Amino acid sequence: MGIILTAVVTVNIGTSRASALLQARNDLLPETQIAQNYVASKLRQASYVFTDGTSFTLNSTSATTLDPSGSSLWTVGSDPVVAFILPPKTVTTGQCAAAVTVAAKDTYCYAFYAFYGTKRNNLTNNTTGIENPGVDAANDNTSWVLMEYRNYYATGTAGSYTSVAAAVAAIPTSTTVVGHLVMDYLKPTTESGTDVLFDSPASSSVVAQTPGSTSVIVNLAAYRTVAGQALNLPATGRYSMTIFPRNLGSTQANN
Repeated sequence: MGIILTAVVTVNIGTSRASALLQARNDLLPETQIAQNYVASKLRQASYVFTDGTSFTLNSTSATTLDPSGSSLWTVGSDPVVAFILPPKTVTTGQCAAAVTVAAKDTYCYAFYAFYGTKRNNLTNNTTGIENPGVDAANDNTSWVLMEYRNYYATGTAGSYTSVAAAVAAIPTSTTVVGHLVMDYLKPTTESGTDVLFDSPASSSVVAQTPGSTSVIVNLAAYRTVAGQALNLPATGRYSMTIFPRNLGSTQANN
């Protein structure tokens, strides 16, 4: 009887573990694909992509904008981040200055965007509400999350968008703007060698970004420990996508 019970328990445990892994896989795969398509859709609209070596602080007071080391200072090419400028849907004199809602700013103002990876426990330990994915003891210290930061270039100030040079010199920051969760259970990266989250243009291309000749590579993968086992999607490497921004060179004044 003891042997039979042991066999039954072993089979049940194995079945439950397999079921949990299958469910986690079914959850992570579409989330990873949706996140990659979302990032790609934004990058395709970019009018400028910040090059390797560019450094900036997103929000020095928010845990949602910390890099994996816990710093608020990000450097393209060294940290898991891609940053770019999105043009407005239309440039109309005076409308950006008068824009109040996010929808109005999207329509009339140039926007600074950044997508980046940070440790999951940055959020679970320090945030509440929709940006907190929920405590997961098995993954908080090992999995990352993918975040989005968006801010707008003002008008009539040092942060106005009148040229690429001006935009690079005055990246808009604010202690009221925070990062937003795009994807949970992001696979960590050392951001070295071939294992990078984003591959941005080299710094030498700062004056030569043109549609069709400048690209950004997005490499996403999911990682989660389920029932004591590590689940990687894909099993090895990362899902890679090359994006060619189509609005490069747009430098109209942000009115």
